[in-house]
Amino acid sequence: METNDPKLTVLVLIQAIDETDPLMGFFVGWLKRFASHAHHVIACGLRVSTPVPQIASNIEICALRNSGSRSRFDVIKNLLLITWRRRNDYDVVFVRGDTIYVFLMGWLWKMLGKKVVLWYAHHVHNFYLKASSFFIDEAITSVPEGYPHHRPKPHIVGQSIDEEKFVYSANHEGCRIVVFGRVMPSKYILEIIQEFSQIHYTEKQLDIIGPPSHQSYSEQVKHQISLVPGVSWDIKGVAYNDVPKVLARYNILVNANVGSLDKCIVESMMLGVIPVAASGGYARCLPADLRWLHARNQEERIIAIEKLLGMSTEARDQIAQQLRKIAIQEHSLNHQVQKIAHILNI
Repeated sequence: METNDPKLTVLVLIQAIDETDPLMGFFVGWLKRFASHAHHVIACGLRVSTPVPQIASNIEICALRNSGSRSRFDVIKNLLLITWRRRNDYDVVFVRGDTIYVFLMGWLWKMLGKKVVLWYAHHVHNFYLKASSFFIDEAITSVPEGYPHHRPKPHIVGQSIDEEKFVYSANHEGCRIVVFGRVMPSKYILEIIQEFSQIHYTEKQLDIIGPPSHQSYSEQVKHQISLVPGVSWDIKGVAYNDVPKVLARYNILVNANVGSLDKCIVESMMLGVIPVAASGGYARCLPADLRWLHARNQEERIIAIEKLLGMSTEARDQIAQQLRKIAIQEHSLNHQVQKIAHILNI
């Protein structure tokens, strides 16, 4: 089917369509902006909130998993039924993150002549990504590290942070540090707690906010916390709508993930919370005079944090405002949606 019509129907596949979801809640806002570019959107989520959210008049929401079911077979069956029965109702397929959907249905989409666009923003290569690459027409990622495969060459579009939701509100007095997101070994949480214990500051606080992903690692983190005063862990995480007000309580975010550019880094930049982060994508955001905020190991993170704490509140505020401008220029929701709509030819 030709895709030069400016108003086409898009089949969208995503993990969750639920504003309370701590990881995927942002996608509801993304869909609201995206709807204005398409004639119709069929949005399919593995998890869909109850009641089903009313996002826009031209967005139809479908659940891939039956209510109360944990069956993978049900998910595959529903995906196949939607793909085949609605084959005349959509023109292009947009899969966000889950390469397994392309692996399972890519052959059928190709047979039907549908354009397939994959968003993938994870530095880890996996089997499904490699296998799916044969069915993908276009690939999209946030930063170059986010797409660890050579085919097809990805479009770099940045993150999708709503600057109207993440409003500058930082207070740069004191030492309030946050680690935000899922707690796993690749985030080097144990090392960050050790670093915090070495920071020379009278009243300091480190809050870890996010659910655990590994039971054994979780136990190690809990033990480490018990040994270091001033550290807490909120294992429940935060609903996406509450992220701005929660992150705004802090003045420094620490992120030791060396892979792709985590959304929380850009969200913090929007809010005026200064990130000290290891991501190469973050390094490319930074002007030369702020490259010291790109801290790749324990020693560099301690130096960067203590340098921030040694500054006046006015100097820290200037840095924070500079980072917000960069985040808006390179990672705003409006700009990203426009770029993706252009790639989809809608």
